[in-house]
Amino acid sequence: MQKYLALTLVVSILLVNTKTSADDTNFDVTIAARFAKIWHTAPQEKVYLHTDKPYYYSAGDDIWFNAYIVNAATHT
Repeated sequence: MQKYLALTLVVSILLVNTKTSADDTNFDVTIAARFAKIWHTAPQEKVYLHTDKPYYYSAGDDIWFNAYIVNAATHT
């Protein structure tokens, strides 16, 4: 939930700070450049999901799972 809130805040700041012009291509390039900068400087995460079975037969089957979120650089 906090990540979605943070992402919404970042997008809002980017859109407010970006000067609009008649040239939409320039606007798109500016937004893309800002997202690229954030993408490369923000810490990346990986999500792993382990289930108890490779597939389930019926709608009544119980699903047991473990989910992990780890730092992509250190795997911790």
